[in-house]
Amino acid sequence: MTIPHEAVRPGRPLLLPVQAAAVAALGLLLTGPLAHRWLLSAEDGVNRALAAHRTPLATALTDGASLLAGTGSVITLAALCAAALLLAPHVPRWREAAFLAVAVAVAA
Repeated sequence: MTIPHEAVRPGRPLLLPVQAAAVAALGLLLTGPLAHRWLLSAEDGVNRALAAHRTPLATALTDGASLLAGTGSVITLAALCAAALLLAPHVPRWREAAFLAVAVAVAA
């Protein structure tokens, strides 16, 4: 199966660098000049109030949830899933395992 000539977009290879630059610029804008504006800082008071009234049980629960959602746990789980995909009984799923590994590596 071939791709019709009109379906190929010449500017497509530039899409990833442009997206990366846009995300970086937005991140710098949100953490720099706009960090103390009302819309972005509105939740600070809520966060401080919740932290001031936190119980030891709530602290233990959030610590456990943070451990499960941490980078190390995500990488370990992704590696286990990739290994399961590669060790599938009938046909190893190389593409899916590679996609999972690359996606987690880029996110980490």
